[in-house]
Parts: sequence; C-alpha cells; structure tokens
Amino acid sequence: MMKEKGYGYAFVDDTDLLQVLSLASKEFIVNSMQEAVETWEKELKITVGVILPDKTFWYLIDFKWVNGAWSYKTVADSPGSLYVNDI
Repeated sequence: MMKEKGYGYAFVDDTDLLQVLSLASKEFIVNSMQEAVETWEKELKITVGVILPDKTFWYLIDFKWVNGAWSYKTVADSPGSLYVNDI
C-alpha cells in the first residue's frame, strides 16, 4: 500500500502550502490540502493571525493525456474547493 506524503514550506508573512502526492486521487489531494489549511489556520490563531480570504488563492494542478501528450486539466475537468474562516 502506498503511503501518502505531503510537503510544504512557510515564510513569516507569506505562506505556500503544497501537497505533492503522486498516484493519489484528486479527492485525496484536495482533502489533504484542506487539512493543511485548517492546521495552518489554527496555528495562526495562536499568534493572533488569520488567513484573509480575499488575499488567498490556490491551484489544483492536474494532468491529462491526449494522444500520448500531457496537458493541464481545466478547472471544469478537475474541480475542487478549499475553505478558510473569514474574520
């Protein structure tokens, strides 16, 4: 059985959370990323910080194969949503 791993890095005023998961389903990746966002949000509360929804964005990068060549899937091809609490 494959063990899933996520990787990320953070800076003081700017954070990039990454979920790098090969061979995992899109649903698993989105759920893992949501858990990472919720954990980061809880940690920010300790220092009276918040995630500002209007300054927050994310991308689900997914691929498809067409005639032996890959291309990026569109949002319609691979939808997903993440949520943060609004202050």
